[in-house]
Amino acid sequence: MKFSVVIPMYNAERTILRALRSIERQTIKDSIAEIIVVDDGSTDGCVEQLKKYIQENNSTTIVLISQRNQGAASARNTGIRAASEDWIALLDADDEWMPRKLEVQRQILLGRQDIDLLGCEINDFPVNLYVRRLTSLTKISLHALLIKMFPQTSTLVFRKSVFDSIGGFEETMSHGEDGRFLMDAAFTFNCYYFPEKLAIYDQGKAGFGTSGLSANIMAMRISEKKNLNYLREKNRISTFVFLLATSYAAMKFFRRRAIHRLRHV
Repeated sequence: MKFSVVIPMYNAERTILRALRSIERQTIKDSIAEIIVVDDGSTDGCVEQLKKYIQENNSTTIVLISQRNQGAASARNTGIRAASEDWIALLDADDEWMPRKLEVQRQILLGRQDIDLLGCEINDFPVNLYVRRLTSLTKISLHALLIKMFPQTSTLVFRKSVFDSIGGFEETMSHGEDGRFLMDAAFTFNCYYFPEKLAIYDQGKAGFGTSGLSANIMAMRISEKKNLNYLREKNRISTFVFLLATSYAAMKFFRRRAIHRLRHV
């Protein structure tokens, strides 16, 4: 089993080398067939950094694809379409993997060949769905994603056939496109979550309201509404579940906004 690693990159001068070095430190580096970095119209020095890194590190095949700025969803789609392997591993340019990340996931996948998508944890504690804490390998249901959107994108490995079936990440969305992808995948495929922390989210920053795309809490709120409307239009959730999920999403938004304000007092 080998992986094509796909990294969307936009103005990642501060972080891209850290992300690449975390790939180089993988304990089963020989399972990485290629690293595809898609530059999404960057205007800083990250492309020059990457080209220099490629020249100095020829132990792994690194492919640079450049495109005009179209967003993270488009960059991921471009990279995945160019991938040569049957298994895709995603890593955002501002995140990093812990050394055993791919080793642990590969071991699970070899033992459970029914799994189509597998994510892990980025926090020091596993996902908690109200009274249920996910402390073991757990199948991800669509209804669970209405409570909490997980796993985080940089922890995902999945069959390329999942991507082909779904049609990729929704390029009209600047926020929540990863959630849409997970919802589509969980509805049709066997998607699982493993609670071990195997990746680090931008040096451990908060998951929302700090920097990057997640700093725009209102845009995140709008994307949640779009995704819920999408599920209802597709008849994947009932009207009752839609109303419950809509109310819960509103509660989460007000909570996030309150936390954000407290952080910036």
